[in-house]
Amino acid sequence: MKMFERSAAMTGWFDQYAKDHTHILTHRTHALCIPLIVFTAMGFLHQIPGRYPVGGVPMGWAELLLSLVVFFYAQHDLKLALVAGPLGALMCVGASFISWPIHLAIAVPAWILQLAGHWVWEKNQPSFATNLVQLLIGPAYFLDGLFKKG
Repeated sequence: MKMFERSAAMTGWFDQYAKDHTHILTHRTHALCIPLIVFTAMGFLHQIPGRYPVGGVPMGWAELLLSLVVFFYAQHDLKLALVAGPLGALMCVGASFISWPIHLAIAVPAWILQLAGHWVWEKNQPSFATNLVQLLIGPAYFLDGLFKKG
């Protein structure tokens, strides 16, 4: 596989994601809500106590999970990982400064809008209901869409 070539697995996951997301309003709600959900997930992970040294760098749960996600992306689409890493790091730092009640106030409506896209417009269940890997594909699909627009 060439360095910046997307893996067949990632292509398949993107294709399935696209099949599950065809309505324009779902696209719009997901474009807004996916970043908010990722941001609030990082905020909630910051609430878990403990920092662990990784290569001499103290990391909390948000940083550890972000590292694993970026590693996963790098295995399947290096270009995506090179964007997701720094963007995710900025979100991770920003999320650490916000209290959990604010994260909750953002997360609940974001999830409601996200699910409305499926129940109201798509008339299907979210992709992650049948394949948990799709929880990682949603943010990747969103970032990939930015590449195509830019």
